[in-house]
Amino acid sequence: MKMLSYNVRSLGGGEKGKIVRRLVQQEEVQVMCIQETKKDMVDKGLCSMLWEDGDMCWVDSPLTHASMGLLCIWDIKVFQIQNQFVGRGFIGLEGVWKEMGKKL
Repeated sequence: MKMLSYNVRSLGGGEKGKIVRRLVQQEEVQVMCIQETKKDMVDKGLCSMLWEDGDMCWVDSPLTHASMGLLCIWDIKVFQIQNQFVGRGFIGLEGVWKEMGKKL
């Protein structure tokens, strides 16, 4: 499984989104975790801009005073989520890496 963790320091402009998308494509990323989105709300449009494949799902922890916003996106063909928990400044995901049948 290819994972990417990236501190974008704001997804405000379109340029950073293009950089992230290019990186996801080039490295064939299957699970991505982004810090400091600086977004109040994450929607399908934003996730589609970052992730080329439509077979994805996401969870976010929005912008608060203590946290600058977190976002995790994953390929549902590769990683099957069984449990997710989100709090102020963190996202936890539990699931199965389908190819290996391993719980992560």
